[in-house]
Amino acid sequence: MEFDAERLLRKLNTGPVHDTELASHIATSLRETLEHRMQMASCIERINGAGNEDDTQMSMEDIPAIPEARLGRPPESERADLERLYDEITREIATQTSLVALAEAGGFFETRLICDAVLSQKSIAAAWLRDRLDR
Repeated sequence: MEFDAERLLRKLNTGPVHDTELASHIATSLRETLEHRMQMASCIERINGAGNEDDTQMSMEDIPAIPEARLGRPPESERADLERLYDEITREIATQTSLVALAEAGGFFETRLICDAVLSQKSIAAAWLRDRLDR
């Protein structure tokens, strides 16, 4: 999930970007993505440590990810990378929406708040990218 977006953000962050607004947005998004991964790992650890042994355990493997093969060979254009990044972020939004529901159903309200915050940031990033791609 986060790893695919992170990989694209790292590529865009290290590649030649001739637009300062885009370069700034990419760097910020990469930092946020790394923070989200740490926050989600912490949430999953809390969930795994809660309750009794009969409770269903959740792990990083339970969170859907895009298979490595999907990324394939990097596209030649910056626009194609941004389109792929948009696709990855919209997938993450769908996953975060599910995690919010799971956290709420399981009574993990702190986890739900973190998931909500991540979801909000991802939604803002997706809207910014969509606007950028529509120009």
